[in-house]
Amino acid sequence: MDGTWIGGITDKMVRTPLAYGMDFEDVRFKAMDGCTLAAWYIPAKDKSSKKLAIVGHQSWACANKSGCVTHLRHGWATVLAIDYVKLHKVLYDAGYHVLAYDLRNHGDSEKRLPAGFGEIEYMDAVGVIDWVNSHAVLKNCKVAMLPFCVSGVSFFKANALYPEKFKNVFAWVTTNLFHGPGTFCNRPYLFGMGNKKLLDKAFEENQAWYEKQGMLKSSKDIKMSTEKVSAKPYAPMVKQPVLWCDTMHDILDYHEKLTPEVFAEFGKGLPEDLKKKNEMYFIGPSQPKPFTTRTRNRSEGYNFYQSEEGSKVMLGFLFFISPSSAAMDSPAFEPMKEGTQVLDQAREVAVEQVVCPICFEALSDLPNQVGALSFEGHRVETALYHRECVLNPLTRRLIFESSTGRAVSPLTRQQVDNFKLMPSLTESEAWVDFVDWNCDGHLDIQEVCFTVAALLPVDEAYARKFVLRVMNLPEDSEEKHELDKQEVIHTLLPQIRRQLRRLVATPRPRPPQICRNSKQDELVAWFQFWDSKKQGCLDTATLTLAVVSTFHTALARSADAATKDAVAHTFLMELGLRETDTVTESQFMEKMARGAGDGWGNCA
Repeated sequence: MDGTWIGGITDKMVRTPLAYGMDFEDVRFKAMDGCTLAAWYIPAKDKSSKKLAIVGHQSWACANKSGCVTHLRHGWATVLAIDYVKLHKVLYDAGYHVLAYDLRNHGDSEKRLPAGFGEIEYMDAVGVIDWVNSHAVLKNCKVAMLPFCVSGVSFFKANALYPEKFKNVFAWVTTNLFHGPGTFCNRPYLFGMGNKKLLDKAFEENQAWYEKQGMLKSSKDIKMSTEKVSAKPYAPMVKQPVLWCDTMHDILDYHEKLTPEVFAEFGKGLPEDLKKKNEMYFIGPSQPKPFTTRTRNRSEGYNFYQSEEGSKVMLGFLFFISPSSAAMDSPAFEPMKEGTQVLDQAREVAVEQVVCPICFEALSDLPNQVGALSFEGHRVETALYHRECVLNPLTRRLIFESSTGRAVSPLTRQQVDNFKLMPSLTESEAWVDFVDWNCDGHLDIQEVCFTVAALLPVDEAYARKFVLRVMNLPEDSEEKHELDKQEVIHTLLPQIRRQLRRLVATPRPRPPQICRNSKQDELVAWFQFWDSKKQGCLDTATLTLAVVSTFHTALARSADAATKDAVAHTFLMELGLRETDTVTESQFMEKMARGAGDGWGNCA
């Protein structure tokens, strides 16, 4: 409680956001008891972003909002270097505003004793959230909380006492939380104690001394004890999803016992479908990827979230439960947001073009990932998707599941609850049953050709010719011409398997990539690629797919899906697209020559 870490390394900034190319503001505000706190406010690249990440650091180690250098505590306990600014950069690159603050007695914040393992520092947390809620931009943001160790306990306590202040929080990411009885008493070699009664008495006497000196106001909300210096009593009041990654076999704490014990308290009393959104993973040298770390030092817990693998875990978790990923959050996607009509149109055409309606890449690019959305074990629509476009790679849950646990198809708005992978061609009966998605007992040519084209690097037209030839049918067979299931099993599938190597070796034509500065012949080649019927014009739907697909590919990982969709929507509007329009090649070239669609930027 006497803050033995104050001064020296604790006050020194390892680096500032400028080291990673981020502009920032040094800000000051008051904690609940008037203690002055220091923070960095790092505005997002997109100043209109509605996402904020609040990052808090640990105590006991000589750290602050920037991290720390490698050092010894008490002359023997090694604390490896921590780089919080790199974590800020990960969040900044993901489109978040970032607020990183110094706990009292750390960094640039005021030195005010006593310290309290979160039991006192909750007043800092209240000051932080009050500043956010009064900020002109940040008060309208959805907030991801990333408080660790003491700052974690501080925020969980503040949330328990003042839940109304945390109404904009949608997720928590944490590490190295503690539970007093286990941390202080069950590991006596750490603090030289082991008697809970003696420790509680010492806490009580020290708190009374600080109150007598006028350094701490007597309050019913502050009672230093082994039970209270803990995340455990406050965890049940956390109603948002929690991601907790903790170091296995950290010599300074008993994480393998205490972490599951405290984790079980988060969301206690919530329905199971909501509580299951919480995720806990151990990290360490012997843990499987992506949870492998170099050492088992407790600092790995702090550095994990900004590592190459750990950042994917964190951002994947936030994406899964983020409001920005839930354009489908309401039961029927109502009301539809501006620009989603354009995206919906592109998705519908993508299905016809044998393209994944989420990433807008050819389904056959990843044939082992092709499958369909299902409900209670049955497919709900004809559309096919790439598995990793609809399932969170870590949780295996649908990425567009709403906050109520309900998910609907982005195409048909039908309720879905899982993803059904397409069976292998060697599983003939299962493959045919998969193709017969509506279970009507019939296979029409269109259903079969579409599914074949999803497996092979060919378009739907080529797949149709192949199927008709193998099935000995005339080329003018109607799309609704029914195929016999047994004939498909015994004639078509064996022929596909025999010719698979040759078919897979056939390169699928790729759309040219263009940008605002593309030359005329490049623009013509792009237009003619999408004009597959060689009619000299593109209808509204096909042009929409062409533009959306181009931006998704060109921007790749430099922008999230929402940004790509917004850019495509802006370009199409500037192009003068209307519902009944068809755009000729000459009209398209004229628009591009005039500089329409500045959204192309310099995309490669």
